[in-house]
Amino acid sequence: MQYKKGTKVTTSDGQDVGRIDRVVVDPHSKEVSHIVVRKGFLFTDDKVIPIDLVASANEDNVMLRTDAERMPDLPPFEETHFVAYDKNNPNDPNRDLRDLEAEYAEEYLWYPPTSMMSTMSYGLAPYAPYYATAAAAQAPGKVETVRNIPDDAVALREGERITSANGDHVGNMERVFTDPASDRVTHLVISQGLLFPTQRLIPVSWIAKVTEDEIHLSVNTSMLEHLPEYANS
Repeated sequence: MQYKKGTKVTTSDGQDVGRIDRVVVDPHSKEVSHIVVRKGFLFTDDKVIPIDLVASANEDNVMLRTDAERMPDLPPFEETHFVAYDKNNPNDPNRDLRDLEAEYAEEYLWYPPTSMMSTMSYGLAPYAPYYATAAAAQAPGKVETVRNIPDDAVALREGERITSANGDHVGNMERVFTDPASDRVTHLVISQGLLFPTQRLIPVSWIAKVTEDEIHLSVNTSMLEHLPEYANS
């Protein structure tokens, strides 16, 4: 199977779900666990689809095993939560500097505006100073965004930098190939660029490390010259 950003995703009953945006990979086993589908006609958020719901995947279409009725139940890729902290625990990791500033804000005496001062000068109103705090009142906590993918998993997307063992930026990732039996990545397609005039297929055994921003190879740049060209057909 192959996964490429922008490929159409359809349900078993022929409904257009959206387009692939990312492929979620376990950086240790190199196994694909989910795909992320961009919001579209059926979704208001990007959705995470388990790989076991994928029946087939090629350059033109990713076909799911389920119909459109199940799609709304799938979790969004990212969710935003409000995380409260324990005001009585100064070591609570959810506290941040803004919380402390609000908690210990000093009071300042503010004088009335110019219009009130003018009225006061004619003895038409009593002087009444008022107070305000330096920081606006806010709930004790912070907003946190979480991703609904497995712990330590990496959501790869088209354009990820690929770096050789000697530190060269050798190209960017264009698509992911997997073994349909195991869902394990077998190859990546590296884009053509300054170093290579054509796309190349990188075997998964050459991948040393996968992060959110970069794919690190275990081989030097010179080894990539011997890789087979990828013919997009």
